[in-house]
Amino acid sequence: MKNVLFAAVIIVIALSGMAFAEKNEDIHMMYKEGRYEEAVTLAAGSLAEKEKLYGPEDIRIADELEDLGMIYAAQGKRQEAAGLYTRALGICEKTYGADNYRVATENLILGDIYFDNGSNEDAELYYRKAMAIYKNTPDKKAEKLVVVLTKIAELCYLTGRYTEAELLYEESIPILESVYGKDSAQLSLAIDRLAELYYHHGKFADAEKLYKKGIEMAQGTHADDNPRVVAPLFKLADLKSIQGKYTEAKDLYEQALRNCEKTIGADSPRAMAISNKLVEIYLKLGEEKKAAAMEKRIKEVSEPVKIKEEGV
Repeated sequence: MKNVLFAAVIIVIALSGMAFAEKNEDIHMMYKEGRYEEAVTLAAGSLAEKEKLYGPEDIRIADELEDLGMIYAAQGKRQEAAGLYTRALGICEKTYGADNYRVATENLILGDIYFDNGSNEDAELYYRKAMAIYKNTPDKKAEKLVVVLTKIAELCYLTGRYTEAELLYEESIPILESVYGKDSAQLSLAIDRLAELYYHHGKFADAEKLYKKGIEMAQGTHADDNPRVVAPLFKLADLKSIQGKYTEAKDLYEQALRNCEKTIGADSPRAMAISNKLVEIYLKLGEEKKAAAMEKRIKEVSEPVKIKEEGV
């Protein structure tokens, strides 16, 4: 009799597992399609059923909590999402231990939720917990580690802790290059940030090296028609200007302007910014005719834009 009951229980659990798998597929489909209210209803129901079947601390409950939290986060209900992921984190820690790779991922997600909610201190707390775990799991891929490194670096940058940010970006750049490649957008962003930090700390030679590297990365095989070249050219020109190297700055601004007009537009805000910088440089170099011509050009380009904006 006991064997019969045991077999029946196994069958019920197996059938329940199949039903939950189908529900999870439906939940993820609704989520991808933006049908959040339907997804919430189904996910909340699935969570309640699993809690009744397996108990509130079973690791399978964490999966349901994550699904529901994911939907709430997409709806902008970050407090609700944070509560669900915090509970999932507790279950994962109890099941796997505090240094487990999945625990790190839960911390990373919670960091993102708090960051999106503007709670920078809480976000950094969870990011640093995740970073500590990722650093102690060398058998895992480096993608997660470098993601959390750059997130903490960005938080430090945004909150004015530039020295900390600098160290973190320096640590992340070799990993980014290894993981994503030498021409990746992720590496380009980190290089740009680190160059800005070097600039801020007066490390002009280091900043120049990185700006030049950023230009090389952006140019690729399309040196003359790549809008990504404009920003590092402009920043390198600014660097030369602040050092009093006006002739070099002029050449860089002119190159940036040609590229900007060709790829972004002559009436774009960036083109106007570069043009105004050139007026300043021409005057500092005593090239009054060029300065006057550039001022006339700025007026000719900006006037139609002003009329368009005012609806005249």
